[in-house]
Amino acid sequence: MQEADQAGSAGGRMGEEVVRAITQAAAAFRRFWIDWASRQLTQQCRTLETRQRTTVIRSATEEIRDGFVNSMPHTEEVQPMGMDRSSRGEYLGDSGVGKEDLGVVGAVGGEFARQGPGFRGKSSFYVVLNAGDTIIMRKPGTVHSPGTFRDCWIRSKCFLRTNNIIESMEATIWELANPGSTNEDQAEQLTHIWRQVRRWLDHDRWTTRLEGNQRLEEFEGLYQIPGHHFPPIILYSLIVFLISFGITSRETSPYEIVEDEVDIIVNDRGQPIPTTDEEIEELLAGREETENTKKGGKLDIEETILLGERDPQILKTLLFGLPSPTSSLWSLITMAINIILSLSVADMIYRAPVLYESHDLSFARLGFVSDNSANLLIREPDLRKLPIYIGYRELAYDRDTRAFVSTAKNGWKTAGQIYWLTNETDYTHPLIIPNLRPSTHYEYAANNHTGRFVTGPPVGKTSPDINKFTFLISSCIKPRFPYNPLDHPLAIPGFRHLAEWIPKAQASFMLFLGDFIYIDVPYRFGVEKEAYRREYRQVYASPSWPPVSSALPWIHVIDDHEIANDWDSNTTAPYPAAIDPFTHYHASVNPPPVHPGATYFSFVQGPASFFLLDTRSYRTPEFSPVDPLSASKSMLGHVQLQHLLAFLQEPSPEGVHWKFVISSIPFTRNWRFNNADTWAGYLYERQVILEAMWDVGATSSTGVVILSGDRHEFAATSFPPPAGGKWPLAATVYEFSTSPLSMFYLPIRTYMEGEEEPKEVCIKYLPDGNSKFGIVEIESVSGDEQSLCKFRLVVDGKEVWAYVVSSPPGGKGKGKDAVWG
Repeated sequence: MQEADQAGSAGGRMGEEVVRAITQAAAAFRRFWIDWASRQLTQQCRTLETRQRTTVIRSATEEIRDGFVNSMPHTEEVQPMGMDRSSRGEYLGDSGVGKEDLGVVGAVGGEFARQGPGFRGKSSFYVVLNAGDTIIMRKPGTVHSPGTFRDCWIRSKCFLRTNNIIESMEATIWELANPGSTNEDQAEQLTHIWRQVRRWLDHDRWTTRLEGNQRLEEFEGLYQIPGHHFPPIILYSLIVFLISFGITSRETSPYEIVEDEVDIIVNDRGQPIPTTDEEIEELLAGREETENTKKGGKLDIEETILLGERDPQILKTLLFGLPSPTSSLWSLITMAINIILSLSVADMIYRAPVLYESHDLSFARLGFVSDNSANLLIREPDLRKLPIYIGYRELAYDRDTRAFVSTAKNGWKTAGQIYWLTNETDYTHPLIIPNLRPSTHYEYAANNHTGRFVTGPPVGKTSPDINKFTFLISSCIKPRFPYNPLDHPLAIPGFRHLAEWIPKAQASFMLFLGDFIYIDVPYRFGVEKEAYRREYRQVYASPSWPPVSSALPWIHVIDDHEIANDWDSNTTAPYPAAIDPFTHYHASVNPPPVHPGATYFSFVQGPASFFLLDTRSYRTPEFSPVDPLSASKSMLGHVQLQHLLAFLQEPSPEGVHWKFVISSIPFTRNWRFNNADTWAGYLYERQVILEAMWDVGATSSTGVVILSGDRHEFAATSFPPPAGGKWPLAATVYEFSTSPLSMFYLPIRTYMEGEEEPKEVCIKYLPDGNSKFGIVEIESVSGDEQSLCKFRLVVDGKEVWAYVVSSPPGGKGKGKDAVWG
């Protein structure tokens, strides 16, 4: 018992030491976290405003404010006030608001503490809450920490969100930096909060959950989904883990009770002793007498406790991060695991942006290559190397080496010079190599950069070398994911698989469907132009880039992560900063825009024509009150839609049997997760486009295929026209949605064929794999009357699936529902 008292006293002293340590740590780190919270809050408010969600929030807030806040006398000194679940309904009822799902929370000075629920005053900030929200509080007038606070919108000097211990500590740090936020002594308040946290951490179930969640979060961030919410949570979890680990290590006894024996001794001979469980319990509880001891007998009670050393619990220690009760070695090992994982997360997030900004990047890459010209992009920040001379020469096939080589008769020709570069274009410059021959191999040189390319076949023809026309598709890349500590900080693992397939595929170009950068994953380092430029430079500076680009032209469309996740706010900030590097690094060497200044493109090459959509710059906000079936809700905007319909309606040149519509996001509505961001949120416009596509197949021998990405999964879908309608079955439209090239894949299944009409048929669904790309091959059959389009799927370097689609038979005597091949 004495040992227990001493342990309790030591624990109390240690608790005081911990509180002081927390206070000091908060003071040291508070500026960093306050800045972080401010950035997050600013970004959240900007997102809400640009997505026009504030319309609903403001109307609800004004309704409550008019009935509750406006009548309050104004006071400059404003303090937040918390309200728990039990008092919430009564408080709102007394205020006359009559709302169960929303509440405006505010307090001025100590007035609320004096007036209670009848308090009236004017608050300079307000908080909109959803039903079931809770704030932990000791008494009215004080915000201590958030409990199950979620889905809230917060104005002014308040940052309280989500339902975890980490946010509680963040709120504490915020209070330290804002003395006017509470009417209690801050040291005392900090002590109260820490005691609450300790009550959670003192139990194994809380400590195990915290430490286990930290490892889960770290694993998810490194290998599954590098979400932007993970970095701050992981860092906070490490701080709390180390504190709780120290407390648990010191307060966990290395001994356990092996045996506990109670002996009852009769001191007065002949007097009966307690014989029933009830009498023994009464005696142990301190009762003076029992039914059998009323005659004055005297008893002595002795308790013997046998202690034994506890098992080291190695498995539990390693799995859950709990300290071993008897082994310091295993405790240190499990603590080291968590620290190493946290350092790995920090390494993945911060090393590249801080140490590899790539300002000195010098490179050249191929863009769109037609049958008679090639677009070349050059970046050179070292002005001492100017001017840059660009040369090219034709290559000839050597039968002995079975390779294309340079010959003496095919000398170098000059394509042009670059005399000056500036930071206005991030030291980039596009250049066109003209006067080339179709289906011909060339080599180019620009200072120290060289590469090879093959011009496209003439319109309506295939490459004579292989008698087919081939190109690649994919989307979504993020350097160094999945995380490997031995990789270069800018390495792109998926490029290794792509590099192996480029010689085998003999593709004319890579059609990249968006998310070339992830500006906001796993952490956004800024919204200014330079932050976006740095992300592009880092991809091009990757050691993985040259093997996939030296002989392969790349063509690009823009998607959300080149701007911000699920972007639907047109050209508002940060779009101007985001479009700057996309223009200089991608659009400048893309195929010609449909009209000057447009961010969507169109071209014809070989047996196919292409329309590259911009699904981000012109769309109606996805969360607008406009119904998806309304004609006023548009993905493309009126001008781009009319250009797309004109592209579909235009007769194809002779020998061109395919129209490819390139969409950065899926056309099918079969993806059930976050489908408001896809064409499923714009169903009226989608139906207009789909009917125009069916018209193409019904009136010509041209098939329509949609190529899309974005979802980090693969799915092939067919869109057959309604049975019994004016369109034949041969007019069926096909979609192949492929991603990512090097990024995470979703561990849950989100694609499901529905019952909606018209039917959208699942041909194949393959969600797994960190690296996916498609090989599209077109070849003519039956004397060029029709054409076959073969899609081959490569996942993590292995071809796993293939599918062949034939172009419609057209009007050459075939039955209207005939299917060729």
